[in-house]
Amino acid sequence: MDLHIEYGQNPSDLLDSCMEKICKESIIWPKRRAFMIVPEQTKADMERRYLSVMSSLLAKDAAFSHADPNALMLIDVVSFQRFAHRILSEIGNLPAYTLDDATKTMLIHRVLIEGKDDFRILSSFADRIGFVPELDDILGDFSRYHVTHEDLSRAANHAGDPNLSAKMNDFSLLLEQVTKLKENIGYCDSAEKMSRFISVLDSLSAGGDGEISWPLNRLSYLRETSIWVIGFGQTRNFTPEEWEILDRLAHIVSKITVSVCSDILPSSSDEIRVGSNAFYFGRQTLWSFVSRYSETHVSFVQSQVKAAPEILFLADSFAYRRQKPYVGEAEAVSSLRFSGIMEELRYVAGEIRRLVLDENYRYRDISVVFCDLTAYEPCLHAVFSEYGLDPFLDRRRPLSGTALVRFVLSLLDLGIYGFSFPSLMNCVKSGICHITSQDADILENYCLKHGLIRGFRYFDAKNYAPEKDPDGPYVYRLVERVILPLRDFLSKMGTKQTCAGKAELLLSFLYEYGDEKASDLSGIAGQVHILSAEWVSANNQEAALALVAAFNKLTDILVELQGPIGDTPMSLQNFRGILQTSLEATLFGAIPSYIDQIQIADVRRGYQRPCKVMFLVGGTRANFPYKSLDEGILRGTEREYLASEMQRPFPSRSRDQVYADSFVAYALLAASTKRLYLTSQLSEEESAVFASARSLLPQITHKDNLPITLYDARLYSDKALARYVRIRINDDGEEGDKVRSIRRSFPSLFESEYSANGNALPEQLQQKLEQRYSGITRMSVSEIEKYAACPFSHFGGYVLRLQKRPVFQIEYNDLGTVLHSILELSLIEYRNAIRQVSGQEEKRRVHQEFAERDFRLWAKDLFDQASLKEQTILTKDTAFIMNAGNKILRIASHSLPEIIRSISPDEFEPKEMEWVFGKDGNNPLEIRLSPDRVIHFSGTIDRVDLDESSHSFRIIDYKSGDKHVDYPAMYQGLSVQLPAYLHAYAMYHPDLSPESASYFYLTAPDISFSDSGKLPSEERINEMIMKEYKPRGVEIDRENLPLVGMYAMNKITENCGNLFSGDFSIAPAVFKKKKAHSPCAYCLLASVCGIDPKQPPYRVMEDLPMLTQESNKRVNESVRFIDAIGHAMEKGDTTDGINSKTE
Repeated sequence: MDLHIEYGQNPSDLLDSCMEKICKESIIWPKRRAFMIVPEQTKADMERRYLSVMSSLLAKDAAFSHADPNALMLIDVVSFQRFAHRILSEIGNLPAYTLDDATKTMLIHRVLIEGKDDFRILSSFADRIGFVPELDDILGDFSRYHVTHEDLSRAANHAGDPNLSAKMNDFSLLLEQVTKLKENIGYCDSAEKMSRFISVLDSLSAGGDGEISWPLNRLSYLRETSIWVIGFGQTRNFTPEEWEILDRLAHIVSKITVSVCSDILPSSSDEIRVGSNAFYFGRQTLWSFVSRYSETHVSFVQSQVKAAPEILFLADSFAYRRQKPYVGEAEAVSSLRFSGIMEELRYVAGEIRRLVLDENYRYRDISVVFCDLTAYEPCLHAVFSEYGLDPFLDRRRPLSGTALVRFVLSLLDLGIYGFSFPSLMNCVKSGICHITSQDADILENYCLKHGLIRGFRYFDAKNYAPEKDPDGPYVYRLVERVILPLRDFLSKMGTKQTCAGKAELLLSFLYEYGDEKASDLSGIAGQVHILSAEWVSANNQEAALALVAAFNKLTDILVELQGPIGDTPMSLQNFRGILQTSLEATLFGAIPSYIDQIQIADVRRGYQRPCKVMFLVGGTRANFPYKSLDEGILRGTEREYLASEMQRPFPSRSRDQVYADSFVAYALLAASTKRLYLTSQLSEEESAVFASARSLLPQITHKDNLPITLYDARLYSDKALARYVRIRINDDGEEGDKVRSIRRSFPSLFESEYSANGNALPEQLQQKLEQRYSGITRMSVSEIEKYAACPFSHFGGYVLRLQKRPVFQIEYNDLGTVLHSILELSLIEYRNAIRQVSGQEEKRRVHQEFAERDFRLWAKDLFDQASLKEQTILTKDTAFIMNAGNKILRIASHSLPEIIRSISPDEFEPKEMEWVFGKDGNNPLEIRLSPDRVIHFSGTIDRVDLDESSHSFRIIDYKSGDKHVDYPAMYQGLSVQLPAYLHAYAMYHPDLSPESASYFYLTAPDISFSDSGKLPSEERINEMIMKEYKPRGVEIDRENLPLVGMYAMNKITENCGNLFSGDFSIAPAVFKKKKAHSPCAYCLLASVCGIDPKQPPYRVMEDLPMLTQESNKRVNESVRFIDAIGHAMEKGDTTDGINSKTE
C-alpha cells in the first residue's frame, strides 16, 4: 500500500501542487491511467484547472515539450459516484433499472400514502409532495452512513421524548418500506450501486497480484493506476461509504494521494478541536488517515505564491480570531459601502474596466464573488453589459427555471386551478406556445380589456364578436390555435387516474401540440428546436443548451414514470409536484465561452479558482460568513442523538455548517493574490468580517457612499460618463471646465443623448415638451401636485402620456364617479325643493322632510339615475352593478343623512354642485411665468355652500378615501388642491369671503363592539357616526384663509417654474417621519424608472418649522402652518406671477 497525504493551509496552493504532480506523472508515464476523485460539484472546475496547469507546464518547461498528447486523455476527473459507475460499466455490472429523482419521489410518496395510518409524524407529508425530496435526502444520509431501520428502531425505543421516539419509528418504517418496494420492483438506487462497487473492489483485492478471472480481468489496469483524492476534508469529512472505497483502493492501486486543507497534523484525536474552526474537517480527516493507516507518507505543502501580505494577514486573523492590527500600508484591500445594489454593481463593473485598461490585468485574473447572488443577479447582466463586460456566471441552475419547464408546470396549473388567468399567460408567454410575443401581448390585452380572466370565458366565441371589438375575430383565431388545444389536453388528463397514464399523455402532447414544424420535429419538440437555434444565433448558447437539456430530461422523467410503479394513483397536483421536484434537482451548468473571462460565482464556488483580484460583494451579517440554516425535518439535536445512540458518526447540519462556513470564508479571503475588494450596502447590517477588516487593517482604503468624481471608476462606461457630463456641465471651477472639455473633445459620445445646442434635455424630449406646453398651457392642480411629489412620475404620466392598459374591472375612480353623481343629484333635488318655498319656516319644514327620509330607498333611486348618467364599467356590467352597487348603496345611504344634517336653511345652503373653472378656457386660474409662458389651471369643486346673510362661502371636496388635511404637505406644495380651489372661487366671486374648506369622507362606518361583546348604546353609536363624518377641514381662522390660498398659488408657481426649466428628475418626495410610506410602492412607473427599490433617491421634505416666538406650550399644526407661511410670504412678492382678475 502506497498512501500519500499532502496537507497545507491554502487550498489554492495545495491544489496547484497536486495538479502539477499529476501532470508530471502523466507526462513521464503517458500509458498509465490515473483518476482524480473530487466532490461532484467541483468536477468541472477541477477539469479546467488540470488543463490550465498542464498547458502552463508544457509551455514553460522545455523538458516536457515533446510529451505524448495522449497523456491528457488518460487522466479522468470523477466523483465517487461516477467512479463507481465507470468501473461497474466496464465489467457489465450496472443495474438494469436505476432510480432517478422522479421515481424516488414517487416511491416515497407511495409508501406514505399506502401506510398513512402507520406514520404518526410523517403522515402529514403524504399529500405534500414538495417535502418528499427532503425525506429522500435523509434516507440518503442513512444509506451513506450505514444506518439501518433496526438502528432507528432501537433509537426510538431508547428515546425519552415521545415525539422523538415517534419520529425515529416513522423513519425506521419509511426506510424499511422503501427498501422493500425497491427490491420488489427490481430498482437499484445509488446506495445499491455503491455496494456493488465495493463488492467488486473486494474481489479485486482478494485476487492479490495473481490472475483475475473474467470479467474482473478487464480492471487489471487498476494495479498500475494512481488515485488522487482532492477537495475533501474542507467542508466535510469522508462518509463511511467513501472510507470503505478508499480502504479497498489502497490495497489495489499503485498509489493513492490525498490532499487535505489543514493547519496542523494532529498527533491525537484531542487536537482535532484545537485551532481554527476553518480547518476542523481538515484536522479530522488527517487524524482519520494517520490513525487508520500506519504506513502513511505525510508531507506539508509550503505556499509558493507570493500574495499581498495584508490579504494573508486578514485571512489568518479571521481564521484564528486575532485582534492585533496590521502594521504598514494596506493598499491591496479596499472596503466600500454604497447606497444600493445598482451603485455597488456599477462600481464593481467600472473598477474591473479600470484594472484591465489602466493596470494591464486580464479578465481571467478577476473573480467576482457574491455573498447573495440571488439578490444581485436580476441587475447583474444589465450593469455589466453597460460597461462592456461579458462575464462567466459559474453557477449550476435547476432546469425548472427554463422556458419549457415553466410552460409545462403552468399548463398543469391550468388543470389544477381551473384555467386561472396568470397560469394561462405563463403558458402563452413562455415562448413554447406556437405564438409570437406580439400576438401573445395582443391576446393578453384583449382578455384584460374585456374581462376574460376568470372561469372559462376564454372559450366562448361570442366574446370575440366583431361588433364587440374589431380585433375580436383575429384574437379568437389565436385562441383556437393556442388555447383550445390546451383545454382539450387537460380534459383528457382528467380521465387519467394513474401516474403512468398522465405521463404517457403528457409525453405525447410534447410532440403533438402546435401546427408548426422544424426539420422533422413537430409540436413542442419542434418549438424547442426553433428556439434553441435562435438563441445560438443570438450568442446565447447557455440558454439554448439549458432548454435542450430540459426537454431531454423531461422526456426521460416521463418515460421513467411509466415504469413498474406507474400504476400508482395520483392527482394532477401531485403529478405536477413530482415533475417540479425532479427538475429542480437536476442542475445545469455552462462552461466558459472563452478563456479570458471574468468569473462570477457564489461563495461556495468562488474560492475554487485562483485569481489575482477578487471582489467580495454584498456581505451582510445574515449571509457572510455564517448563514442561518433551516434544519429541516430531522433537526440537529435529533441527528446528534442518533449518532450518540449508534456510537457512529452521523452528519448534523447545524453543527457542521459552522465549520464549513468558516473554511469557505477563510478560503475566499485568501484566494486573491493582488487585490481584495469588500463591498456592501449602507442599508444592510454589515458582515462582521467586513467590519473587522477596517480595525485589523487601519490603513485600508475605506469609503462610505463614495461620491462620483471625474476620475471615478463608475464613469468607465459611455452611458455613465454622458450622464455625469449632463449633470455637471454647468458647474463652476476646475471640475466644470474638465467636464466641458470632455463634451467638446468627444462630441459623438453625446450626439444620441443631447441636442446640438447643448441643452440639458435630449432634442426629442425638447420637442415633446414644446408640443405639450406650447402657447397657453392648460393643466390641473392635481397635475402640478403630481410633479411636486415626483418630477419623473409627472413626466411619464403627463408628457409621455403613459397609461395603464385597459382592464375590465372596477377602478377606484369608477366608485367615486358614481358616488359623486349620487350626491350631486341629491343636493340638486334638495336645492330645488328649498327654492320652491318661501319663508324660513317653510324651508325648515322641507329640510326636516329630507332629514326624515328613508335614505336607503332614496339612495337606490339616486343610484339608478346615476347609472344612466355615468357610463363606466360599473354601470354597464350587470355583475358589477350587483357586486359593487351594494357597496355604493351602503356608502350613499350612510352619507346622505350626514350631508343633509350638515346643511341648514338658516345658514349655509348648497349653491354650486361641481363648480367648474378653467374648462374650455372659461374662468381659468392663471399663472404667468413670463410674457410668453402662461398656464391656465382648471378643476371642479364638488360643492360650494353659500350663506347669503354673511356673504360667505365654504367649499367641500368629496373623498372616497380617508383624506385629512396634511399641513406639512401643504407647506411643501404637495397638497395644494383645497386651498387652490378656495382661491379660485374667491377670485371669481370677489363679493364673497371664504368661510372654510374641507373634505367630506364618503364611507359606511363600521360599529365596533365593546370588549364584552355587547352592542354600544344608541347614543354611543351616534357619537361614532358623527366622528366618522366630521368634516376634515382646514382649521384656520377665516381671516387667514386668503393667505393660505395665495401661499398655495405661490407653491404652484414655484413648481411650474421647475417644470418648465426641464427638471424631470427621479426624486420622490417623502417626509422623514413617513419614510415607510413610500410613494414608489403604488407608482405606475415604478417598473421603468430604474431606481434601486432598497434605496430610492428620496427628497426628504422638512416638517413644519417651529414657532418663531419661543413658547413652552404645545400648539397644533394649523397654528405652526399659518406662522410658517406668514414668514415665507414676507420674504417674497405674494402676487408675482399670479393673475387674480377675471379674464
